[in-house]
Amino acid sequence: MKRFNMEIKSTKILNNLSFESIFQLKGKVQSVEIISAYTDIDFIDNILDYMLKNGNKVDKLHFSIYLDYHSSGYSSNQLAREKIDHIAVKIHEKFDSKSGVFLAKDGQLFHSKCIISQSRTSINLILGSINFTNYGFSKNEEMAICGQAKKEGHSQINLLANQVWNYIKEISSEQIGHSDFNIKPSSLRQVLLDGEMYYEKKDNNPFNFPLNLSPEIRDIDQNINPLIGAKINNSLSLENLISNSNKLKKLLLPKASSNLSWKKFCIETCYGFWAPSDERKNIEEVIDEKSEKRSPYYKSLFKVIENYKDDIKIYITSIARDIEKYVVDQHVKDSNGEIINWSCEDTLMAWDDWYERLEDKLKIPQFRKRIIVGVITASVPNVWSDTISASDFEESFAENLQYYFVKGQISTNKHAAKSFMNKYPLNIKKYSTCSHTKDLVKMLNYAIETMTYGAVKIT
Repeated sequence: MKRFNMEIKSTKILNNLSFESIFQLKGKVQSVEIISAYTDIDFIDNILDYMLKNGNKVDKLHFSIYLDYHSSGYSSNQLAREKIDHIAVKIHEKFDSKSGVFLAKDGQLFHSKCIISQSRTSINLILGSINFTNYGFSKNEEMAICGQAKKEGHSQINLLANQVWNYIKEISSEQIGHSDFNIKPSSLRQVLLDGEMYYEKKDNNPFNFPLNLSPEIRDIDQNINPLIGAKINNSLSLENLISNSNKLKKLLLPKASSNLSWKKFCIETCYGFWAPSDERKNIEEVIDEKSEKRSPYYKSLFKVIENYKDDIKIYITSIARDIEKYVVDQHVKDSNGEIINWSCEDTLMAWDDWYERLEDKLKIPQFRKRIIVGVITASVPNVWSDTISASDFEESFAENLQYYFVKGQISTNKHAAKSFMNKYPLNIKKYSTCSHTKDLVKMLNYAIETMTYGAVKIT
């Protein structure tokens, strides 16, 4: 069999595998087929635009991509769904009838990767570890077997390409826009991928100015300045400073609280609070109500930061000089016994830069909203290529679910756990008394598989 230009390439070490590698063809690109566990929607948009601009203008272009159904976020993340739907419409309008976005469900995670591109006369193959993502092509170290061949040739590249096309035919997938999506998860991993993550954002984090103090200064228990309390921290909260100022605190509206909790719709994990997609509406309603109550206070805080910069600078200057005076007067020493030389001037210069950046951020509506909401929503983290991280995620979920059962919190304040219990045939008594975390994960996987495939019910 004739060998034809087949070699190992990589993104970083060999530095010869890049986005442009997809289009190493004789003639203009006519077809691109991608298999990838993960993708970036913007990255798909880039390749579509490239093909429309530089591709074969005579024949109808073809583009298809096969993604893991659960990790795509299509069923769990509204924004991801909208972006993928937009891409699907664009493909439908601009490419041939066999083109599209296909969501695959094979194994716990559809983790295959391959890219085949074609012109009228040649074929290009990339088969290896690389996902069709910006990180895959520009940040990570990835390796692949790459090669080009005549389109109707008989080289090893042609043989591999034919095997990939036969593989694609066997993929269990649904094309977006051609059917209703109702793929049931068959493992805990897929259940987690179908959900969303929520993180509680501490109210004053965006307003913390780093003082860059040595441990010896931070350990001082002295009321150096009434605006910073009894102990010096390594950061200064702008929010607390305003709240402690007799002049500025009068400009703040009351900080309303709410007894509603979005966490009851979640299950805590080592990576944050996880919630199934069907609890999204409940969580959003709680967050919206809490945001409405928090909004007046934070809007008044933003206004103070915007309009009273000079007053705040006076307070900061006073604090910095008091710290410097204390360090000098008390001859504070570092761990080596050397006198610490801490300059308030350096801190004040850093303050000006930090405050200017904060002002710029507060001009961004999304940034202001994130502070008011106090909760960050994100997709489930991509930890599945790391065995330890994936196990930590699954095991922390299983342990906390067991904790809710043991503590009797299912019927009182844990909607997500109760929903899980009602959905899957889990033996609660057996699960609650299990002492091995890995066995908890096995029980969950079996319960999910039972629900999906109709296996014998757990006893």
